[in-house]
Formats: sequence, structure tokens, C-alpha cells
Amino acid sequence: MNPKFPILIRECSGVDPQLWTRYDMGVERYVRLDGLTESEINKKLEDLVKSGTSTNA
Repeated sequence: MNPKFPILIRECSGVDPQLWTRYDMGVERYVRLDGLTESEINKKLEDLVKSGTSTNA
């Protein structure tokens, strides 16, 4: 979606998959990704990006 966007992927067994975002002023949000399809994960990412846009405005 944005090739210049910084991203960190950590692999670990026995841990539920989660997507974390960190915005300005130390605001963090996350969503659980367990059992979601690729398109559902993309939607969650888009929602967090939109949320960050309104947070940082």
C-alpha cells in the first residue's frame, strides 16, 4: 500500500497474530488478526491508517 512506510514484522510461535500501530504523541492501537483472510487483514490495516490520519490531524 505504501512501500516507504516503516514496518517491523516479528515471528514467534505460540503467539496470536496482531497488528500494532503507533501514532504521534505516544498513541498506540492494535487489532488481533487470528483467523482473518488476507482481505480482512488489509481492511484492518486501512482502518488503522484512517484512524491515524484523524488522530494526527
